[in-house]
Amino acid sequence: MNHEATISSIENGVIELNLDMLIKQHHQEKAAEAEIFELSGAMVSGPTTKADAPDERLAALRTGLTALDDMVEASDVVQFFLSLIRAQGGRLLLLRQWTTGLRVMLAEGIQLPERMLDQKAANPRVIPLRDDDIFNVVAEEKVIYSGPFPRENFSRELSRELGGDENRPILVIPLPLRGRWGTFLYIDWIDFMADDRIIEATLLARYAVLRLHCVEEGLLSIGSHTQEILSRERGRQRERVKAGYEDLKPGDITPEAIYQKVGELTAMPQVAGHILRMLNDPSTTALQLEKEIVKDLVLTTKILRISNSSFYESVSEVKTIRDAIVRLGFKSVRNWTLVNASQTAFPGVSSDSVMHRIWVQSIRSAYGAQLVADEVGYGDREIVFVGGLIQNIGQLIMARALPGLFEKMEEIAREQDKPLWKVEQERLGYDHGALGALLIKAWNLSDDVAKGVRYHHDLVNDQDPNHMAAMIALGEEAATCVGEEDEQRVQEVWEVSEAARILAVDWPVFHSIWERVGLAETDACL
Repeated sequence: MNHEATISSIENGVIELNLDMLIKQHHQEKAAEAEIFELSGAMVSGPTTKADAPDERLAALRTGLTALDDMVEASDVVQFFLSLIRAQGGRLLLLRQWTTGLRVMLAEGIQLPERMLDQKAANPRVIPLRDDDIFNVVAEEKVIYSGPFPRENFSRELSRELGGDENRPILVIPLPLRGRWGTFLYIDWIDFMADDRIIEATLLARYAVLRLHCVEEGLLSIGSHTQEILSRERGRQRERVKAGYEDLKPGDITPEAIYQKVGELTAMPQVAGHILRMLNDPSTTALQLEKEIVKDLVLTTKILRISNSSFYESVSEVKTIRDAIVRLGFKSVRNWTLVNASQTAFPGVSSDSVMHRIWVQSIRSAYGAQLVADEVGYGDREIVFVGGLIQNIGQLIMARALPGLFEKMEEIAREQDKPLWKVEQERLGYDHGALGALLIKAWNLSDDVAKGVRYHHDLVNDQDPNHMAAMIALGEEAATCVGEEDEQRVQEVWEVSEAARILAVDWPVFHSIWERVGLAETDACL
């Protein structure tokens, strides 16, 4: 199906929407609104961002539609929208029709009572529904609902928990499971972009449900031979892109040129920036911080999840942000705010396999660097965590800006059995640390962290007496060994480690760091 300009006139569907026209109309309305404000002498609230540009939004829709093209099961659609919600900071419920009502199977960005979410309970909480409830209606008709919150056709119990607001648009998507359309996604946003987000999510949802209808009716052939040809041609296309970097010499592409290709995607999210400024203010109280954090539902969920994870060897369960702040401390809250901001700035970490792998490695490297700081007795372990996180995000920048080049360098690293950073230095004249340092500068973080990130693979030129670069490097080396079953190979990494020599970290200590990084619950950070 061609998505390039239009989804139109699909049989048995009610989709007559031209994406270009939709976005153009939206921006014409915005322009008219701005003109009226200007004539009245009033100020237009907030600057227009690059994300508002028609090309940007259309590109995001095209990417989403293309991703849905590969999906033939309801579980694929659930994962797609879960990634979308995590990237955009929305709210999502996965619900399933039970004998007498609904059960909540998953909540993302929404704080629900424990009785609603305990899947292991002998008698799990079932939310009663009326015959004309929106979930029953969309299940019967097998269509989505997109529009104002339907208070008269919505479970009162669930409405109370969601803060049902007739002025807030929602999206309800029915999904088939074992031949029965009794599984649902509830989606909404409670920020100022809610209306626009719902419009775009609705287009994607309608397309997803139409595909599932076609699969159910046997109208959508997988086309294995066609997929084989397509896969082969895409492979050839990737090879042509990689071939374009065969004659690349150090200095041909500067770090700034790569960084600029990613553009405003690397901007610090507004809420995170405000929280970080509060954390830098010594007069900020835990209560003030709590009030700001709960405005970001994704960050709230992540901090609660982290505070109850093995990262902090939790014993009792933390249920409130205030308790989480007490357990973690201001510095750790700052770190996890940065983790959340980094994930928001690179939405592909939830859906793209390469970027997801790099992201998981970034979390492990951050944790590894923090453990190294503990072992060598460095006072500010949390700042080393930041360095360990962002040094690896330099790879995310490279993979996002120049995927063909990144794939080429990974291929060379595998063929020559050498670390990727060495290939980066050979091909570019610098490594991903240079890109991480640019991000640190753009986000106004510590100069010491910027230097540590910049020199963590160039320790000979590092002049820092505290050896932060070495701590970051050794944490990354421990993280890269996660999953290695041959202990001898891990010991070989330690034996050739310049960072281990500088920090006087012996084999038993490195072995302990490697094991502890491997046991860390990286899923809690996603």
